[in-house]
Amino acid sequence: MEIKEFNSIPENFLDASAVTVGNFDGVHVGHRAIIGAVRGHARRLGAPSVLITFDPHPREVIFRGQQVPAIIPFKERTRLIAELGVDLLVKVNFTPEFAKRTAGEFVADVAAKLHPRAVVIGHDFRFGKDREGGENFLRDEGKEHGFELEVVAAVEVDGKPVSSSRIRGLIQAGEMRRVRRLLGAPFSLEGEVVAGHGRGKGMGFATANLKWEALLIPPDGVYAALAYWNGHCYPSVVNIGNNPTFGDQGVFIEAHIMDFSGDLYQKRLRIALCRRLRGEIKFSSVDALARQIKEDVKRAREELKEECGDGP
Repeated sequence: MEIKEFNSIPENFLDASAVTVGNFDGVHVGHRAIIGAVRGHARRLGAPSVLITFDPHPREVIFRGQQVPAIIPFKERTRLIAELGVDLLVKVNFTPEFAKRTAGEFVADVAAKLHPRAVVIGHDFRFGKDREGGENFLRDEGKEHGFELEVVAAVEVDGKPVSSSRIRGLIQAGEMRRVRRLLGAPFSLEGEVVAGHGRGKGMGFATANLKWEALLIPPDGVYAALAYWNGHCYPSVVNIGNNPTFGDQGVFIEAHIMDFSGDLYQKRLRIALCRRLRGEIKFSSVDALARQIKEDVKRAREELKEECGDGP
């Protein structure tokens, strides 16, 4: 997949294309339906499929001070979009100046650069200054610029539409199995492995301590997880929290990676959280903690026995 900055693309960069536009935060099952539709149009037209997305999230720019924590970082979003077969990803640097652009100006720019013959949007997509652009607007613009419009209906799970805001709420509640059904894959955290206290190794359960970069973190507790490194997948137990037994300060993410031997220090590790096993507990002794970790490992191994199939 080719990646371009929107402003760097010259006019007439493509003679024809199938285009979709949106935030695609999380690349959830609703987004995957949209991507599938745009790829279908691309095949029919014999033209590239193009996905236009924004970074940072437009709400953070339009409503200054509002924080919209990404479900997954932009780099991970790019990887998932590439795996779904999109030919060209176009990143729009969403600045205060860009936010002032009208919907008509944006469509004219896209038409001049990419010459779309088909445009696909989600049912609730709005764009342009004051959110003036939507389905009816794009149908009229299509007549002028020569593209047809497809609006993809909401995908429902458990009788409710899948949305990024719904997924954020479930992540913050620790509902990782439900999150997975909406995302189409487990929720992941990624970062560099850094030095820790070394307590896990002393108890017989060595851990990789993650220097995490995400703003969206599930609640404190112990999780059955999958660790991805160097093209391999390993069942794991992950603790998120402040280690109350030892009175630590701050939030730590520590992964005990089963069936793995080696040094991950200063390596980048991706951890996919599959199920929250329990909340964080303050134990009366290190021995009591070690017994509980042994039980956590047993439960996690059972939970993950058919896993490691969601990709490296």
